[in-house]
Amino acid sequence: LAGPALRGDSIVMSQNLHNLTQNGMPKDITDNYMEALEKTLQHRIDNPGTVMTEEFFESICPEWDRKPIYSALVDALRKSFAKPNPWTDFMIGYSPASDMRATLVPALMLYGDKDTQVYATENSNAATRNIPKADIRIMPGLNHLFQHATTGEGTEYQQIEETMSEEVLDDIVRFIRQQ
Repeated sequence: LAGPALRGDSIVMSQNLHNLTQNGMPKDITDNYMEALEKTLQHRIDNPGTVMTEEFFESICPEWDRKPIYSALVDALRKSFAKPNPWTDFMIGYSPASDMRATLVPALMLYGDKDTQVYATENSNAATRNIPKADIRIMPGLNHLFQHATTGEGTEYQQIEETMSEEVLDDIVRFIRQQ
């Protein structure tokens, strides 16, 4: 359910681009931040378990302290990635492709088309390449938690009373029975 089929850093990049765009960040600032984020993620992948130095952030975000918005963005990078975190270090460098290709059992993969965490089209396309015999479906109108959603944003989750779409549960039951 909403399983990433792309390497973790790609997922983080997509999420951040979506958030910046949704919040009306100007393109030039978004482009600069995305470049800095990509360098940060690659550094974290190449150096898991290490503390990222202030010199590193200064090298990828030169003179960002001169503009408040840039200062806030580099602070967000520091807060998220400066200190080692075993889960983050693993997740951003993990590519599920080889594990997916090794899948020998029938597989059902479901994605919500309003998911803003694991994007349905990108991930279902990668999943199809890696497990061509899998039953892969994009569920219309559903978010990451497979709830009927208006926007799909995480801020909407707590407002939705539905735990999980009955269509998803029905599809899972049908799939299991077919096996």
